[in-house]
Amino acid sequence: MSVYSDAGRLLCARREADEAFWDGHWAGQDMAAELAAASRGTWVSRLTRKHLPRGSRVLEGGAGLGRNVVALSAAGFDAVGVDFAPETVARAKTARPGLQMVVGDVRGLPFPDASFDGYWSVGVIEHFRQGYAPIAAEMRRVLKPGGLLFLSFPHLSALRRLKAASGAYPAWHGREEEFYQYLLDGRDVRADFAASGFRLRRRSGFDGLKGLKDEWPAAQPALQRLYDGRGLASRALRRLLEPALAPWAGHCSLLVLERCP
Repeated sequence: MSVYSDAGRLLCARREADEAFWDGHWAGQDMAAELAAASRGTWVSRLTRKHLPRGSRVLEGGAGLGRNVVALSAAGFDAVGVDFAPETVARAKTARPGLQMVVGDVRGLPFPDASFDGYWSVGVIEHFRQGYAPIAAEMRRVLKPGGLLFLSFPHLSALRRLKAASGAYPAWHGREEEFYQYLLDGRDVRADFAASGFRLRRRSGFDGLKGLKDEWPAAQPALQRLYDGRGLASRALRRLLEPALAPWAGHCSLLVLERCP
């Protein structure tokens, strides 16, 4: 996936992330195995437990396979997932009877106002070429006053800012159907969500090794092996490196925001 400069922003080119793309993206996954593994917990369910009490109603917008919905349910939350890839939602519900997954669009959610105590959005808002304002409005609408929004997105790390300032990214001249996602400026996202009626409670960068390997081509083969490694040594080294890499090279930003009254 290539990165380009586009009117002062960075974007990634691949292909449009529409319903057909996501159905195809998830088609090769072993759904039953993925959801069984998720029932033992994910970083999403673990973080949610630090902020919301058991029994809270939590929505994941852009839920994909439903892994986090399963993990949140197993952790004691009333979890619901929505995704606009219909085949993926159908497969998830077949693999996990009783799973609360529905087909829908995060820009027009099929839920009443003030329905949820929490809302998770993991790598969703960056995929919309026309921006995320309608998504933010729907997030606020379906959250209860005081409810929490957990928002993650690929961001302009210090490393990416340095590369952009040096002209390292070529200008975008591609076709609109090749647009995949933006690498968002966290300062802009925080300001936009504040204007949309949210108060920031916490922010952090994460996935530092991915952020470094994607931006350092000469070292990418070695870093990719470390990133993909499943052995004890690889996992231990990743845990050791993450706190050092995330603040300046983290691929993603995570915001915890509170819906204002």
